[in-house]
Amino acid sequence: MDIERRIEAFDRERIALLDELASLDPARLTARSIPGKWSILEIVEHLVLGEELVYGGLPDPGQLRQHRRRLKNRFFYLLVMVLLRFGVRLKAPSKALLPRGEGSFEQYRQRWDRNQKWLSTYAGSLSPEELRRAVFIHPATGPIDVVQVVDMTAAHFHTHLRQIRALQKLLEEERQAI
Repeated sequence: MDIERRIEAFDRERIALLDELASLDPARLTARSIPGKWSILEIVEHLVLGEELVYGGLPDPGQLRQHRRRLKNRFFYLLVMVLLRFGVRLKAPSKALLPRGEGSFEQYRQRWDRNQKWLSTYAGSLSPEELRRAVFIHPATGPIDVVQVVDMTAAHFHTHLRQIRALQKLLEEERQAI
């Protein structure tokens, strides 16, 4: 599947989740079933923060510079991808990825839409060779390219989608127990 189709497929899943979450009571979005664990809204914020950090604040594409990848960067990328795909819980590799709870669902949705539009526009402007230039820096893996960003973004999303589903189930069980 080419990069545009992969981005579109991810975006459909992302929008479907956001549409579903938009229909929830705001109290449900901020509810915590387990003290110290993130709410649904905090998970959404974390996903948005992750993209913004890796994309470098959505710069003008002309400002992006290629970074040298070492063997350890390639190894850590593969390791993180395996851990994400198998649902292994990981600590956020940077404090910048921790939710601060300072925004609304709609604000995070707008930022996430902007992130995805930026990535889609940028990726669509590149040749196949340019897609493999490591112009992004991930806090755990180091330099990564556009294809890796798309794959990691989807894997990260699916990890937290499972977390959201588990949280929704716990919240529903709590509601029914009352």
